Amino acid sequence: MTLYRIYDLLVGTLRIRIVGEVFRKGKPTLFFFWHRNLFPLPHAFRSTPIRVMVSPSRDGRRIGELVLRKGLGVIWSSQHKSPYRGVVEVVRSLREGWNVAITPDGPKGPPKVFKENTLMLARRLNVRMVFAGVAFSSAYVLPSWDSFRVPMPFSSVAVLLREAYPETPEEASSLLTSLDVEAFNYLEI
Repeated sequence: MTLYRIYDLLVGTLRIRIVGEVFRKGKPTLFFFWHRNLFPLPHAFRSTPIRVMVSPSRDGRRIGELVLRKGLGVIWSSQHKSPYRGVVEVVRSLREGWNVAITPDGPKGPPKVFKENTLMLARRLNVRMVFAGVAFSSAYVLPSWDSFRVPMPFSSVAVLLREAYPETPEEASSLLTSLDVEAFNYLEI
């Protein structure tokens, strides 16, 4: 059984609730979420006009393949090899009308710290910015740099979306972290 089939079997048991406005007609959206919350999101937003920024590392390629299998687009971007290529692709995607999802603490951290250049880019692009908090009724926490969370079978997942325009990376980090906590109020238990 492939890794992707196991993923599909697991996410097929989840009760996922999305709270908040996902898209707004005529204005592309830049979505932000912590790397640790990635697991249920390709399934939750499957077959929507979103391109996800993904590292071309070995693990990133697996994530990218999963994202593509879920009907989403991928922007391959390496912080080390060609950091500006990703920025160019994000700008191009937004101008073409795509929405883009970014983990502002990925791909290697530090965890739950919003990178300054990411926020600066978002503010300069003058696009809609949506922050996504994610809560799980029950999850495994992996011993990884970001404490990656994998929901347990048959658990609930709440994705809380909020449009916001923070001024500083610290405000953005605080917002994402508080949305994770607030999302617990929307779990279907």
